Amino acid sequence: KNLSNLHTLKVYGTDIGDQSIAVFKNLVKLKSLYLWDTNISEVALQELRKASPVLLIDNGIDSAVQPFFVGADSIPKAGDVEQSIQ
Repeated sequence: KNLSNLHTLKVYGTDIGDQSIAVFKNLVKLKSLYLWDTNISEVALQELRKASPVLLIDNGIDSAVQPFFVGADSIPKAGDVEQSIQ
């Protein structure tokens, strides 16, 4: 199928890898690309950024800073906060 007019693509949580970069480069009207939790390397992402400088690429949390984030399981839920206030 022809995807030449595709503007936004969300492929997060998939097993795609570096070979997908060639496909993304051919989507010339693509404006936003969401790639969290994929197997695409930082080297391949840099290649894509160089080839498509206007493309917004969201690849989630950078692995270099990830250790500094609080784990999601330690963030209180809304119900927990309400109970602790009462």
